Amino acid sequence: MEYKTDAQRRMDEVLLSLELRATYYEADGFFIVKQGKGTKKKKKEKFLIHEGDFQDEEISATLKKAYTCITFTPAGKMTYDTDGEKVIVKMCKNCGKIFLSRKPPKGTESCCPACGQNSVMYLSENGTIPDWYRSEDERELIDAKEWKKSLAAREKSKEDKFQALIARLSGTPRYISIDEEKRQKIADLAKKFPNMQEPINYILQCVNTASLKKNKDLSFKPFVLVGGPGCGKTAFVTELCKVIMGKYALKLDLGNEVTDFALTGCDPSFRNAKIGLIAASLLADEDDGQPLRNPIIHMDELDKVKGSHSFSVETAFYALLERSNAKRLFENFLGINIDASGINYIFTANTMEGIPEPILNRLRVFTIRNYTPEELKGCVLDSFYENWLSGNNMEREYLPARLSAEVRERILEESGNDSRSIEDAIGKIFMETSTTDQESGQLIALFSSEEMSLGWKKFCGNKPISRLPWELPQSFLEVKEDIHILNTLSEESIQQAQKAIAE
Repeated sequence: MEYKTDAQRRMDEVLLSLELRATYYEADGFFIVKQGKGTKKKKKEKFLIHEGDFQDEEISATLKKAYTCITFTPAGKMTYDTDGEKVIVKMCKNCGKIFLSRKPPKGTESCCPACGQNSVMYLSENGTIPDWYRSEDERELIDAKEWKKSLAAREKSKEDKFQALIARLSGTPRYISIDEEKRQKIADLAKKFPNMQEPINYILQCVNTASLKKNKDLSFKPFVLVGGPGCGKTAFVTELCKVIMGKYALKLDLGNEVTDFALTGCDPSFRNAKIGLIAASLLADEDDGQPLRNPIIHMDELDKVKGSHSFSVETAFYALLERSNAKRLFENFLGINIDASGINYIFTANTMEGIPEPILNRLRVFTIRNYTPEELKGCVLDSFYENWLSGNNMEREYLPARLSAEVRERILEESGNDSRSIEDAIGKIFMETSTTDQESGQLIALFSSEEMSLGWKKFCGNKPISRLPWELPQSFLEVKEDIHILNTLSEESIQQAQKAIAE
C-alpha cells in the first residue's frame, strides 16, 4: 500500500496493532475507524482520523457531521477536531479491548464500552501515541503472540523450562557498547598479537562507527581469520571477545559433522533436545535480566565444514550471515522465530580450500601470517608466559616477573619455535629449573643462572592484589557492632553486658 506520508504509514501500523478496525483511503490520506458493537440504543462509534487540517472547509464540515474527526500530527499527537481535546488510548483489563475516547472528568470512573466494567487502564494519557518513534534497535527479539501460541502446544511437564528460556529472551534487548577503555584494550592486543594488526584495525574502524550510533553498539561484517596452525587465531579471538563482551564468546567447532540443529536448536520431541547456539548467545544474564542483541559467536575450523547431508550447518549460514534474513530465524526447540540479525560472527580456518564459495562471499577475509622468530622471542612469549601463570594459578612471587633471555632461548628451543608447543615447553623448563631456596626453603623456578647468583628475589613477580571489591571482614563487623551497643549503655549496664559476654 502507498501512503501519502510516513506518519500515515505509522498510524496504519498503530491501528493494526491496537486491533481497531480501520480502512485507509489512499486518495485522501485518512482512516475510517469503527469502534464498539453497535446496538439499537447506541450506534457504532465512527472516527475519521486524518493528518493535519483539511484544505477544503466545505468537505471538512460535511465529514464532521458524519464522523467524530481526529487529527494527528507527524509526532503522533492526537486531538479531536471539534474542541482540540486530547484523544486517550485505553485498554480494558477485563475484556482486553482497546478503544479511543476522551478522558473522564476527575472523580468519575471510566467504563469499558464493550463489557461495561470499571477496569480500564490508560495506554496513553497525554494524547501522544506510545512508542511512536520506536526504532529498530528497541524491537524485542521474539514476538509475544508467537511464543504464547508455541507454549500452548508444549507438554505441560516441560512448560516451566520453556517459560524460563522465553523470559530470558523477552524485553527490550541491551547492547554491547565500546567505551574508550575497551577501545584502548582492543588496540593493545597488537602487542600480544603483532600479526593481527589488520583485523584489529578493522574492529577499531567499526568502533569509530559505533561512536555515532544511538546505543554505541558494536557491529561488524562477519569475517574469517585464515592462517596456519599456531599463528594465534583462536587465542586472539578468545581475548578479543573477552575485551568486547567481558566474557568468553560461545564457540562452535565446525570440524565434527555439525548439523544445523547445533545453531537453530532441536525439536523438543527428540531425546536430549536443547536450544541452539544462536538463541543461547542472546539469553539474558541472570544479573541484568535483559537479552543481548549483539553478542559475538566464534566459529572454528570453517575449512572443515561438511555439506554432505541435508542437515548440514552450512545451510544455516545462508540465513545467519544475511542480516535481513536473520531477523526471523526459526528456533526449533522453542518453536518460534527470533531476531538474530544483531549477532556478530568471527570465523577461523587454516586454509580457504574447502570453504564453500557462497559462504566465503559473505565474509571479509583476513590472511594471518605466522609469527617471526623475533616476535616469538619477545611479546608473543610474554603472552604465553602470562597465560601459563594465570591458567595454572601459579605463585608469582616465586617465579620471574619477566623471563630472562637465557630461559627464553631454552623454551623456544624446547618448543621448536612452534607456538602451539610453547606452554608445554614452559612447563618442562619449569621442572628443569626448579630448586629450593636455602634461606626460606621455598621452591622457585624459571630463573636464569645469572639471576640466581644476583639474588632471585630481585627478579621475582608480585602476588596479585585481588580484583574483588574489598569489604570489612564479617568478624570485624561483629566486634564493631558489639562495641557500638556497649557505647550506648550506662556504665553499670556496660559492666553487666561485659560480664554476660565473658560468661
